[in-house]
Amino acid sequence: MRFQVTERITTNAAITDVGASMQANFQRIASSAKPVGSILRVTSIQASFGSINRTDVTDIEIRPAENGYLLVADVKYRPSVAFWVILIITLFTWVFWLIPIIFYILQKDTVKRGIEEGFRNVKNELESSVSSKQNPSIASPNSAIADLEKLGSLLTQGLITQQEFDEQKRQLLGVRATPIPMQTPPPVPATPTHAARPAASIVSDNESQAANSFSQARDCLNNGQKEMAIEILKDIIKRFPETNAAARARKSLAPRTKSQ
Repeated sequence: MRFQVTERITTNAAITDVGASMQANFQRIASSAKPVGSILRVTSIQASFGSINRTDVTDIEIRPAENGYLLVADVKYRPSVAFWVILIITLFTWVFWLIPIIFYILQKDTVKRGIEEGFRNVKNELESSVSSKQNPSIASPNSAIADLEKLGSLLTQGLITQQEFDEQKRQLLGVRATPIPMQTPPPVPATPTHAARPAASIVSDNESQAANSFSQARDCLNNGQKEMAIEILKDIIKRFPETNAAARARKSLAPRTKSQ
């Protein structure tokens, strides 16, 4: 008699990791679980006193599937020598010859449940491990310390205020979202020209544009793009010399000028 048991698992673990987990789990519930080529051969699953009347050999194959793997167990289930001995001895009795047959049928379900249990343990182990790696909810202490040091450097250079430093520090010490690095800073917007605009409106626009450019410089520095940040700060001083952002840019660049 032959039958199959299958299970699908969703995981990005390597096939070698799946095989190792499979072997470890089936060694706990079977007499033997050893690799034979590309399959895992398992014998005598969930063996007990009642299983003396059956022999079972299960070949388990791991097949790649979409977003994971398909586990296929091909079971060869046969009566053992003990089954035939007991059957012959009880054959001429009243109904006792039914006992080995009943045990043989019940033991098939035992083997099937054992395989399903092994597959379920592998599935839970691998899916739990992958989920834990892919969805960290709290930043590691080393990462938080490194980011705090980076914030301190920005504060020292005048690229962020004390209030901004305190706010980001509170976020780092709590639950953090993974930052999206800026690969290329957006271009500095050109100053729009309008005829006959009030001086107060022009000053307000300059302050706003200079502040936006300063934020871009700060993001560049935070992502390791130091040269780009310096160029943006110089551009702020050149184009918006009377703004608060220009004053902050001069303060940030002053230590570099002195060192040169």
